[in-house]
Amino acid sequence: YWAWVDRHHDVAAILAKHTATRAVKFAWPLLRDGLRDCQCVVSGRELVIAPYRAPLEQFGSYADARHRVFMSATISDDSFLVRGLGLDPAVVAAPLTAAHSAWSGEKMVVIPSDIDDGLTATEIVHRFAKPDPARTHGVVALVPSFEAAKDWKSEGATVADSEAIDAAVERLRGGDYATTLAVANRYDGIDLPDDSCRVLILDGKPFGESLLDRYTESCRPGSDVIAMRVARTIEQGMGRAVRGEKDYCVILLTGTDLVRVVRTREGREHFSPQTRAQLEIGLTISGLAREECVASRGAVKPADALRGLVQQSSSR
Repeated sequence: YWAWVDRHHDVAAILAKHTATRAVKFAWPLLRDGLRDCQCVVSGRELVIAPYRAPLEQFGSYADARHRVFMSATISDDSFLVRGLGLDPAVVAAPLTAAHSAWSGEKMVVIPSDIDDGLTATEIVHRFAKPDPARTHGVVALVPSFEAAKDWKSEGATVADSEAIDAAVERLRGGDYATTLAVANRYDGIDLPDDSCRVLILDGKPFGESLLDRYTESCRPGSDVIAMRVARTIEQGMGRAVRGEKDYCVILLTGTDLVRVVRTREGREHFSPQTRAQLEIGLTISGLAREECVASRGAVKPADALRGLVQQSSSR
């Protein structure tokens, strides 16, 4: 940071010459007067300059608003509301809640590798990525990167980028279920209600989308800050397919890094109480399915046990 403080005037002079560049012109008016209080991260592909604190005072519609409403089901770090959004701590300490609200929707969480070690991430891709014209519901996979999505694409799934995601989601919502949809590093902002997604697969632990997030993760890989961020992202992903009180979905968690997060007590403590309960039930269900396979002495195959769990939910 000391190098940045010493040379931020030189950086400003360089950026001022490129204000017509798309990557600069929209952000420059927001950052130019506070460039000294920014951080800069450089990778082999990009350079990111970001303020330590968002300049909210520059947005009059927000800063001067008499009333603001914030809604979230996945906030695990309340301090962000004070530090990042400028709220009064007293407001954060006394949020509005629905004291008698009933649980909304049903999630059956299953860890295939807990049923049998052979139900690896590769095996799950092989079984769920292939197109099936007879399918009566949507199958969606959330993967942490486009690199990870290549495995799904090789088995016949559609991989949607940011430009194609809306059209792909509309196809599912319109009843076109034959092809599995794989979505890379997009754990929020997608609504997949009812039959548009009855099987949701989280394949691998999510990581930061931005260069700044990835840098933070590399500096503090075992910190509570990163653990809370990962838990929040997983929770957001799990909520993509259950969008209402009567909605339901089977959620498969696969990939050793993701399974490690949800299996350990330390990893689960950052989830909401509801999600923790769902994960505990999921671990129990997976264990019972494993016991059934062992007790049958080979008569019940692990893949059949997994298929049976999925069908129990989807067929009601």
